[in-house]
Amino acid sequence: MQEIIIYGAGRTGKAVWEVCCRCGINVVAFIDRMTAGEFCGISVVRADMIPVDTDRTLPVVLALHDDVHNAAVAVKNAGFENVMTLSAFNIYLRRNSVAAVELVPLFDPEIFSGSCDEIADAVY
Repeated sequence: MQEIIIYGAGRTGKAVWEVCCRCGINVVAFIDRMTAGEFCGISVVRADMIPVDTDRTLPVVLALHDDVHNAAVAVKNAGFENVMTLSAFNIYLRRNSVAAVELVPLFDPEIFSGSCDEIADAVY
């Protein structure tokens, strides 16, 4: 895997991009359902706006914590077959002796400053 596309132009997507930068994996593009433009110096497109000349054999890493199913469906509908979850990407990295994407710092630290009731309300 020398090139990938990352689905998710947020904190998790940035964490995946940083790991890719460290281990020599080229991020060709970001896909995001909410954002378009540029992220980390790389173009961001919606799944339904991916240029036709984009290599559909490239792996797409779903750098998301929610709505993963809908993202996978959107990417598959755009013609990509090699779609992997964040967990699968981490397994790939570990098998290749690369540090995996760290998930703990991606959570909003503000949520941990509240009471147990506030945390439960935010989660459920």
